[in-house]
Amino acid sequence: MRTRAGHLGLTLDQYEEARTLPCEICLAEATAQLPNVPYGDKDSRTFYGTVCSSCVSALGKFRHSPVLLRRAVDFLTRQR
Repeated sequence: MRTRAGHLGLTLDQYEEARTLPCEICLAEATAQLPNVPYGDKDSRTFYGTVCSSCVSALGKFRHSPVLLRRAVDFLTRQR
């Protein structure tokens, strides 16, 4: 955990606290059995926020690309 916390520029206490927060995308509550995931950019050591395991998986399927996510939103919201 210490390494993951450090990669995101967080202290271990901040990392542990982030795991208890609700998902910032779908609002899923963290549980003791399934804590949420502190999410960010390891290269720049930037913490973006907390997401659940389902949302972090979805972000990965979109290759963590804002461009692809915007295209997905456009696809889902266009008039049919």
